[in-house]
Amino acid sequence: MRGIAILAVVIIHLTASATIYYPPGCLKYYFYNTVNSMVMFAVPLFLFISALIISKKLSNSKVNLREFYIKRCKGLIIPYVIWSSFYIGLRTVLNSSWQDLLVLNNWLNWFLHGSAFYHLYFFVIIFQLYLFLPLLCRIFKKFSVVNVFIVAFALQGLFYYLNKMFIYKLYPSTGSLLGSYLTVSIIGCWIGMNYEKILSRWQSKGKFLLILNILATVLYVSVNIKLRLGEPVGIYFYYGCYHAFVVLTSINLWLICVKKESGILTYLGENSFAIYLLHPFYLAVWNFICGEDRIFNQDITLLLGFIFVMFLSYTSSRIVSFNKNIKKILLAR
Repeated sequence: MRGIAILAVVIIHLTASATIYYPPGCLKYYFYNTVNSMVMFAVPLFLFISALIISKKLSNSKVNLREFYIKRCKGLIIPYVIWSSFYIGLRTVLNSSWQDLLVLNNWLNWFLHGSAFYHLYFFVIIFQLYLFLPLLCRIFKKFSVVNVFIVAFALQGLFYYLNKMFIYKLYPSTGSLLGSYLTVSIIGCWIGMNYEKILSRWQSKGKFLLILNILATVLYVSVNIKLRLGEPVGIYFYYGCYHAFVVLTSINLWLICVKKESGILTYLGENSFAIYLLHPFYLAVWNFICGEDRIFNQDITLLLGFIFVMFLSYTSSRIVSFNKNIKKILLAR
């Protein structure tokens, strides 16, 4: 599953420029916005996987919470500080914004909000997931399937309402709050706590879940493109479509990957954390090579960019993994 998730992340970032490159209404505009929208499950899928796997471990053994938190915090803080510092340096060079380094508030925002670079907010979210996961396990373990979905979506709606009212005023970077991903976190946690029972039941309903997933994907993509075109879309309706899409996609990918996952995806999954951290650097290098005028047309640039970014990110992740000490420092593995 992580292999699929990291591919989706790279596609999102790579196609982001193409979603606004072509004029609204043309065929390629709809093509790239459709592709970009269809892989928006990437970060929620990572959270779903983490919630499911860790909750499964918590359900199978007695865990010392103090040791759990210490281990998880160590695994996040050191890589977070190192990679944030690296990307602060990169953005300073790219933007020639040396004066930003002298402002204390910038450093606080970069590290507290995960805003040193556009992908590092994931560290802040996963830290919150680790913090609250034992509590979620206690609360939701014995919920029925209907109740867990109702409560998860209700809490998600409540978060968006509270965010609209006052949360964003206190913490503007609400996209880096776990509250933005409550549905996948809660449902992933619940599945992990009831793994075998849920797996046997839901595998028999695979076709039904897949049909629901396709319908949710079509609905979300159409609504998302409509929103990007500037057409009126109810914000709660939009978020409802989004969370139905990411939850059903995460569940279906889990059911598919439990049966069989290809070798390539397995290799990518094993190195997904390193690829996630490295790929924005290589994407920045690729954009610098191509320049604003583009050496090739947009389509060829994107295709070659995908090969360039994935190959170098994967190769670099393998190189980093060869040395245990470097791997432990940079990836906490």
